[in-house]
Amino acid sequence: MPVLTEVLTKFSRECSVVARTAASAPEGGFPDPLLAAGYQKTSVGLAVRGPYAGLQKFLQRMEALELLVESSDLEIKVGVQGNDKEAATSPVASRTQLTVQLSFYDPKPEGDVVSDNSKEKAPS
Repeated sequence: MPVLTEVLTKFSRECSVVARTAASAPEGGFPDPLLAAGYQKTSVGLAVRGPYAGLQKFLQRMEALELLVESSDLEIKVGVQGNDKEAATSPVASRTQLTVQLSFYDPKPEGDVVSDNSKEKAPS
């Protein structure tokens, strides 16, 4: 996950947003077919705060990564910051906060595929 953290930090700087990550709880329920297909999964809870245009650019950068990204539990909130001296007559700056659960899938290294078939290889 250190590489993922570096990518998120870089994207947040370039997009003028603040990103915070939190470890994700393991998911229960149905088996993940991508794990069975030879991918490894890294999940992270992410909170990103900044101007709407910055959040949009950040998400577009995430989508452009050369690995499979699944998002879930997306929530967007808009906060308004005003100038206390002039109250309602002053322009306000809005800050948008996005919280999302991201799961990144990338192929396991060649030797990590577990199978009964010794000829099986990781997907490329």
